Amino acid sequence: MPKATLILYREAPAPLALTTTALLYTHPLTLTILLLVLSVWNITTFPNRRNALRLWLFGALFGPISEAIAIHYGAWTYTLPQLFDITLWLAPLWGLAALLFARRSLNHPLDNPPHNTPTP
Repeated sequence: MPKATLILYREAPAPLALTTTALLYTHPLTLTILLLVLSVWNITTFPNRRNALRLWLFGALFGPISEAIAIHYGAWTYTLPQLFDITLWLAPLWGLAALLFARRSLNHPLDNPPHNTPTP
């Protein structure tokens, strides 16, 4: 697979998740299913799928819990809450965000300099 195609394949779930969330937030079940599909796609692009799944589960669990606590104390509200004043699609979106943060930290050019670059 050409490098540009591989990069596009790995990076596509992030902008697709944001776009689908912006367009479909009023259809929570559809959006949840689409975000779960994007999550599976994203997990399969990681070299260590087991660790990617663990990271996704961590984000999907603790992201919504954090938001539910903040909402309970009045920080903000959701337009169409379904469960504990949060939306159904929030868990897969937080899982995708955790994977995005991991991918950015693992592939950042400053963290992975070329082999011929001297280290300071």
